[in-house]
Amino acid sequence: YSHIRIADRPDDLHAVRIAAGEADAVIGGDLIVSASVEALAKMAAGRTRAVVNLAETPTSEFTHNPDWQFPEQRMRSAIREALGIDPRAAEHAGADFIDAQALATTLLGDAIATNLFLLGFAWQRGLVPVSEAALMQAVELNAVAVDMNRRAFLWGRRAAHDLAAVERHARPAQAQAERPPSLDATVPPPVQALTASQAPPHPDRHRPPADPVPPPGLCPRPRASGMG
Repeated sequence: YSHIRIADRPDDLHAVRIAAGEADAVIGGDLIVSASVEALAKMAAGRTRAVVNLAETPTSEFTHNPDWQFPEQRMRSAIREALGIDPRAAEHAGADFIDAQALATTLLGDAIATNLFLLGFAWQRGLVPVSEAALMQAVELNAVAVDMNRRAFLWGRRAAHDLAAVERHARPAQAQAERPPSLDATVPPPVQALTASQAPPHPDRHRPPADPVPPPGLCPRPRASGMG
């Protein structure tokens, strides 16, 4: 992971790496790395705040143990404990755990957008003391996927403001297929259909004749024409 120090003047930066207990913010793109011993040592209760991606990244342990389970809850608890968060505190008190990779991939079509999504989330939470204009200028100077990175940053900000709304947008509810009505309910009988069309003489065509036609061989003899 990267150690990033921010100051108004270069002279205020006296070390490259973050010492133990001196991290003001942790932006974790990987939950396993964020919960590692080294990362936890940089955190301090009452000082450090965190935004951590919950995407599951299997380790080499999975290749040796097919029954291995991703220890999400245990790692979340370790981070919250390192931050000094009371176990009874609200879910987002001092730390945000979000499935940033799934959201970024769905919204922007590329998992690489997760990084800027997390940065936007952390910035909106007040964890990054750099102006938005300066960050966007850095994105433009990097000249790689500029539009996607700008949008990822914006989506991250939106998620920090209203995560539920962003999740609904990324994963809209599946429409429930309605059972079609029966054929009798949609296609009325011919007589009723024609009566409804205000054409009263026509329904007689669909009723059986009053005097059925005799079967062959039983036809009455025709009368004489009266000629002659």
